[in-house]
Amino acid sequence: MMKSPMICPSCGTVLDVCRYQAMLVISCDLALFSVVCPQCNTMSSSIKAIPAQLQEEVHMAAREVGAGMGCE
Repeated sequence: MMKSPMICPSCGTVLDVCRYQAMLVISCDLALFSVVCPQCNTMSSSIKAIPAQLQEEVHMAAREVGAGMGCE
């Protein structure tokens, strides 16, 4: 589930979680991503691993709001 790519349930397009509309961080390495399909405009949500290119953004946001993972 988490390691597999996010796929649009309507048209089958592989979705890029880095282009998320919303991200709810669940743990230091998992988040619920909501992504709009660029092909059919369907909004999809899935729990996925947080990609390496988003890790610093997530940690910076956690520090700004005083979340636990930002207080290491």
